[in-house]
Amino acid sequence: MSRTRVLENYFLLELPSLKRFALLCLGIGIFGFGNGLFVSSGLGLSPWTVFHMGLSLHLGGTIGSWTVGVSIILLLLWIPLKEKIGLGTITNALVVGPTIDLAIFLVPETSHLGWGIFYLILGLALCGFGSGLYITRNLSAGPRDGLMTALGRRGIPIWIARNSLEATALILGIILGGKAGLGTAVFVIGIGPSVQFFLKRFGGRY
Repeated sequence: MSRTRVLENYFLLELPSLKRFALLCLGIGIFGFGNGLFVSSGLGLSPWTVFHMGLSLHLGGTIGSWTVGVSIILLLLWIPLKEKIGLGTITNALVVGPTIDLAIFLVPETSHLGWGIFYLILGLALCGFGSGLYITRNLSAGPRDGLMTALGRRGIPIWIARNSLEATALILGIILGGKAGLGTAVFVIGIGPSVQFFLKRFGGRY
């Protein structure tokens, strides 16, 4: 078997235009920044970020650095599942974490309820906008979404796969001391409608 054939078994080798790649990076960055605003709200984080925060509390490092680290670990799980890694996957794994840290740096955590709720609403909107922008570039899923779809192809209903992954991350995060609360509920309830709204605006068929 040729080297190219081996690579094609594990990677999507499509090279996008510069504009398409730039929009992909922008969308992923906006998603990460929106996720960071949940941290700034002081009212609770998205399920995966609760887990990343818990890891940072016990092992050091920033929430963003653990977002990258966990993404890389999840990509290793793609190999036995034969899920193909694309440019969007790698970009997602490397960009979301730093933009979460950037948001936390630029927008310090607030103790004011009004500002906290504002950050939640803005963060949710940015997560939906960013997701819609990068998903419609069609350059492969992020590490967490790809794991969900890989499980789905093996007979597990998508909603069960997604909810199970989110619930596992959330429970582990709470055990490790990550901050769950109102923001967690807002993310879980609102992220689906927010993403779907912006997917349609960017021409996605969903």
